[in-house]
Amino acid sequence: MHSVLFTDTNRSQTVSNACATVAMLNIVNNIPEIDPGEHLRQFKQFTHNFTPAQRGDAISNFDFIKQIHNSFARLVHMRLFWLEALENDG
Repeated sequence: MHSVLFTDTNRSQTVSNACATVAMLNIVNNIPEIDPGEHLRQFKQFTHNFTPAQRGDAISNFDFIKQIHNSFARLVHMRLFWLEALENDG
């Protein structure tokens, strides 16, 4: 029996609109027949002992995932994210 890797961003909300990205990570990292590639393999190894919430936080610091996630975001979502970030900082 192999362990299941699960990522959760619901509690921490460190990655905006990441539901689909997290779902894809959970799928790719838990189906042995899928080769996730070097970057995702490294992420899985690095976060192996993390809790799901910690793994969700790690996504926000993982440039490879952020770049792919943001490439699918609509411009309006990106603007809303930055406006929200500015409001929270000020």
